[in-house]
Amino acid sequence: MAVSSVLSYPIPSLVGIYILYLFGLVIYRLYFHPLAKFPGPKYAAISRWHEFYYEVVKQGQFTFKVQELHKKYGLLSPSHARVIIVLSSTHWSRPDCSHRSG
Repeated sequence: MAVSSVLSYPIPSLVGIYILYLFGLVIYRLYFHPLAKFPGPKYAAISRWHEFYYEVVKQGQFTFKVQELHKKYGLLSPSHARVIIVLSSTHWSRPDCSHRSG
């Protein structure tokens, strides 16, 4: 019976599945992603929409926003989901800024 109701209403079912997927993706990126332990704004960890906002709506202000995030959160700052921007290449030699073991 449950399968027939899903097949009877495919669009609402697909919308519901997509909403569940997005919810799971947000939970994963905030708590389980390898970059989740780095400090930074949570909205930047969830998606790349804020980069679009600063580049398109604010007309190229994303670079200045990244500098502001570095001042607030330190040397390593998540710019958006799946990316961390390093303030300078000299920070790679610091052991507290590396994920490598050994």
